[in-house]
Amino acid sequence: SVFFQKKFGTGFFGGEGFIMQKLSGSGTEADPYVISSAAQLQAFAALVDAGNTYAGQYVALGADIDLSGVDNWNPIGAEAKSDTCLDKLFAGTFDGRGHTVSGLKIRVADAASETNVGLFSTLGNTAVVKNLNLTDADIDLTGTADSVQCRAGILAGDTVNAAAKDSGSRSHDSIGVRIDSCSATGSVNVTGQNGMVWAAGLVGRSQIGVCITNCWTDAALRAESLGGTKSAKENQKGRRCPEGMKAPVGLLSRRPVCEANAACLARQGQGGTN
Repeated sequence: SVFFQKKFGTGFFGGEGFIMQKLSGSGTEADPYVISSAAQLQAFAALVDAGNTYAGQYVALGADIDLSGVDNWNPIGAEAKSDTCLDKLFAGTFDGRGHTVSGLKIRVADAASETNVGLFSTLGNTAVVKNLNLTDADIDLTGTADSVQCRAGILAGDTVNAAAKDSGSRSHDSIGVRIDSCSATGSVNVTGQNGMVWAAGLVGRSQIGVCITNCWTDAALRAESLGGTKSAKENQKGRRCPEGMKAPVGLLSRRPVCEANAACLARQGQGGTN
């Protein structure tokens, strides 16, 4: 088992305070750290924020978790641009074991720099998330500075590119983040000021090498960039589509399209919303 102290930091997500938590397990695949309460999940998020990536380690849920009593969820991992905080992003394996995390609520009204939010902020490129259900999420993210990029997904706001096999910083022939057998319901609203914004049922932005399988979402989504020509990106509602969703640059659309290759693409809207 492991003991750790969870600090409620200042900033977007609330005041200060400490909770001592105990997780059973040793972090191995056979004996993962087990999270069974909202307080333990909050403490786990703070530990990742503090610089424990859990790379090569295993974490699992031991029960359904109700977050409706948490006024403003602090995402697991740092919310800033991923290049600046790779050592504060979750990079291990998180197994929901079929459990449900319900009632997640995030409110960010004054994002002055790049911000990524969800249950996780950004997933590191060795992260695995599987067998997890997220229900009744309610996320509202607003960028207040010009050209600030904002991303929100119920599971995660962003992902890190897959590592290159040989040289360079990223690879188109490697698999990075893996998400399998997950679902998400709720609403996501993202507003920016002349900057690119993403709103998604599952993952705000799927970078190079992200592998999403056997997942579905049913979420009300809105992504709006005010006062400029840069696009908003909206990963649209896909009901039980076998993989995640990704929207190209362009006008907002509310029409999900399930391609033959099992990827769900929110196509560029050409005339109204439906």
